[in-house]
Amino acid sequence: MNILIIFIVGILVYANSFKGEFVMDDRHLITENSYIKSFRNISRVFGSEFFKNVDGFNVYLPMTELINMLDYSIWALNPFGYHLTNFILHFIVTSLIYALLFNLFRHYSIALFLSLAYLTHPSATEAIAYIPGRSDPLALIFLLLSLLLFVYSRRPRFQKQICYILSIVAFILACLSKETSVIFPVFLSFYIIGAGNKISIAKNKILSVLPYFFVTFAALLLRYIVLTGAGNAFINKAVVKLR
Repeated sequence: MNILIIFIVGILVYANSFKGEFVMDDRHLITENSYIKSFRNISRVFGSEFFKNVDGFNVYLPMTELINMLDYSIWALNPFGYHLTNFILHFIVTSLIYALLFNLFRHYSIALFLSLAYLTHPSATEAIAYIPGRSDPLALIFLLLSLLLFVYSRRPRFQKQICYILSIVAFILACLSKETSVIFPVFLSFYIIGAGNKISIAKNKILSVLPYFFVTFAALLLRYIVLTGAGNAFINKAVVKLR
């Protein structure tokens, strides 16, 4: 019932954004972006920068571009579908926040109130009404999933190993959605130390965060390779030596 309330309130708040047209960076990311117009370009999406046709930008957001690709396959160049997707992402984020808050406080009313406060806060407007802003809610979805799954991996009634592995996978997807996600392992470290009296944590609780730091390192390395072309240079040198 509370999830339905979140959905209805969200529709009332953001329904007006569905009427928006393509503006500003939408031209580079959607209307003139040949990569998103065929699923055959998935490998190219992971091998190139997000704003590849815009001078002065240097970002790597393959998961965000995959969402654009999916939208194009359904809606083509109808902006309504892209705004609808942004709203759905925001709704999912809010629902996950509700689940996390209930997990912490065990109180439906508190979880619902705080979730609605996030849902309707003006600071989220740009990320929802502006199509390229979708990288923020997309990354937050995976970060919240990663956190929830990590918490569940410490609960005796859950499949611990499966939840732990899925948590790491969710973090990988978050890093591919928004580069700022790489800070998550630091936050997770503080969380498990602060929540030590509330959740069951083994003696090697700090060691359990190490894989997240490895993911951060790998994500930053991948970003460097893609954006600097270091991978292509390495391959070219290898080909020359083989010859």
